[in-house]
Amino acid sequence: MSTISYNQQASINLKMNPDFKEVIVRAAQLNMMSVNAYLINLAYDNAKQVILEHENLKLSNEERDRFIALLDNPPEPTEKAKMAMRKL
Repeated sequence: MSTISYNQQASINLKMNPDFKEVIVRAAQLNMMSVNAYLINLAYDNAKQVILEHENLKLSNEERDRFIALLDNPPEPTEKAKMAMRKL
């Protein structure tokens, strides 16, 4: 987990099961962090990873080759596609 610095400018209230809180407090202590810093770092790192996974396209070699082949030699548009383009 990376440690980020932050200025307190916004807040989020969390309500949780007391058992969850106990585990989180213990984990924060083991990382020598406040619960607030621990949760912020964890949430921030996870959020960056989720965004990265959703904004990047991962293709196998076969998928990549097919994608490039279709870009190089696109199929003829269907009649339905031609009609849709005329409406634009």
